[in-house]
Amino acid sequence: IKYTLIAFFILIVLGILSEEDKKKNKSPDEPQSIEQLLNDAEQDIKALRLTKPFGNNAVEKYHAIIEKDPGNADAQEGLFNVSTEYLKLTEKNINEKKLNKAENYLNLAKEVFPDHPDIEAVEKVLNEDKAAGKQQASSPSLLTDSDREKINLLKEQFKENPRDKNVKKELQSILQTYESDVKALVEAGDYDTAIEFVKEVQAIAPQSRKLKVMLNRLEKKKQEQAN
Repeated sequence: IKYTLIAFFILIVLGILSEEDKKKNKSPDEPQSIEQLLNDAEQDIKALRLTKPFGNNAVEKYHAIIEKDPGNADAQEGLFNVSTEYLKLTEKNINEKKLNKAENYLNLAKEVFPDHPDIEAVEKVLNEDKAAGKQQASSPSLLTDSDREKINLLKEQFKENPRDKNVKKELQSILQTYESDVKALVEAGDYDTAIEFVKEVQAIAPQSRKLKVMLNRLEKKKQEQAN
């Protein structure tokens, strides 16, 4: 009986090993079922393997399903979901002012599912931000590069020690040197440039009450000029 049990146990172990060998020796080229491809693609989306890496991403799996079954609704919905993920990434990068990355993600969203209903709205926001960025880049500035660099350095020092009176005085001294330039713009009636400059300086010194008063006066003057 003892040897019979041992032999029986050996047969069981051999059977298990045989099954393991079959799994290991399974041909990698053996086609996957549609159900398996759908499950794997869903995991790819969760892991953001949307169109990369090559050979193991959600879009490739959905296209493989469509090749097997051209009318497969689950695969079409999957492509829609991938496009949605890219639109989310587009919006995230728009909010972070990373417009080049946002545009790349938008192009991928279009490529994956061109008829996605949200593409137009997201693209409109992106284009508006790009236009605003170009306008801001071309806006006139009275600050020299050296003063801008010095102001940024003073701002960092002020963050480290907000009670440093010397930093405050030095910052105010730099800004006061531009008052005559602002006055010259006002005298010339160029309120737009004067306002843009005050806003630029205000971004550097947001707590300045003097700048707030100046900006209010300039905007009133501009309105009076328009009337």
